[in-house]
Amino acid sequence: MSRDRLGSLEQQVLLAMLRLGGDTYAVPIVREIREHGGDISHASVYVVLRRMQNRGLVTSDMRPPGPNERGRERRFFQVQAAAVAQLQETKRTLSSLWQGIEVLEEPR
Repeated sequence: MSRDRLGSLEQQVLLAMLRLGGDTYAVPIVREIREHGGDISHASVYVVLRRMQNRGLVTSDMRPPGPNERGRERRFFQVQAAAVAQLQETKRTLSSLWQGIEVLEEPR
């Protein structure tokens, strides 16, 4: 797979992040993906986030717990414009490929 193409897990993580506002940490990402039928581990999300950070698709920073939270600092990740552009291109490509495919359509 080309470095400028998003894999399935990368797409899921980015879409979950965007649903959560584009600025979040791993635990809510896992929860969001699972709520929408995905099956992903926390370790997988961390690996995907690091890989995307190395590619410039997300950035991150460490933040202390919020006023009503306990625990240690968390690494928050932010979606970058390059990631959104790649998601849009992937959506266009997949939508085009799906056109005319009836055998896999959902029953009405």
